[in-house]
Amino acid sequence: MLTIDITTARRFILGKQGLWPGRRWRGAEGATQVMRAEEIPCPGT
Repeated sequence: MLTIDITTARRFILGKQGLWPGRRWRGAEGATQVMRAEEIPCPGT
């Protein structure tokens, strides 16, 4: 079993959502990339 501390787990989850580090996606194009990365239906596509 893999054991990680709570900080690593939090960063992993936030990173998968594009929220950590904060500089990953910006602007309207970045919002579209986030929706595609998280497999959220994007209006107009």
